[in-house]
Amino acid sequence: MKILFLGEISPGQTSLMRMRALKRLGQEVAGVHTIEPWQRASWLQRQVQRRIRRGSIVDEINRQVLQAARDFRPSLVWAEKQEYLRRDTLEAMRAMGVRCWLSGRVGASPRAIATRCGRGRRTH
Repeated sequence: MKILFLGEISPGQTSLMRMRALKRLGQEVAGVHTIEPWQRASWLQRQVQRRIRRGSIVDEINRQVLQAARDFRPSLVWAEKQEYLRRDTLEAMRAMGVRCWLSGRVGASPRAIATRCGRGRRTH
């Protein structure tokens, strides 16, 4: 199974540990380090865009996710704590035939996730 893994996939993070575990289990996994755009931004950019949930950083995260989905063609997206993942991004992935597993906070409501992300599951 091809899994696109979204999260903070840097050394010492549990997301990276889970991504590696999926690989050890024989899954083909590609990762998108969704925290990286925040790390490049200034303190003020981070504060404003996190508060209003819009802006160039949020746009970049969603672009990176969609591009990775187009390039990798996963059968499943595993998204951890993706509160800046937009509804239209979920819809675009669903249109590509991707199922989603969403963990933690996501920018869409649980009902929107269930209907727009196919037969995926949502957990906290």
